[in-house]
Amino acid sequence: MSKQLPLSARFIKLGSIFQELLPHLNAVLADEQDFISLQIKVRPDSTCLAVVKKFGADGGPMVLFGSGYGVPGALMAADASAQGNRWRPDKPYKASGS
Repeated sequence: MSKQLPLSARFIKLGSIFQELLPHLNAVLADEQDFISLQIKVRPDSTCLAVVKKFGADGGPMVLFGSGYGVPGALMAADASAQGNRWRPDKPYKASGS
């Protein structure tokens, strides 16, 4: 039976794996000055949407998206969006017909 790693070692290992597999998203999350939030939303069709927010160079809020199957797929897509610099201004949501 294998012994489970202590919490601190698991945290370090997870951070290392995250940095290796999602380097562009990791860079956004590690930016303490500009990072705002990361949300994962499960859609009715069981795909997931990653919504990443940060402050842009002008101080205004920016957003990018990544969509995929499951949380890993959404995070991988968000990483590709960050690599492609697909940030856009984060405008308040208006429901259609409003």
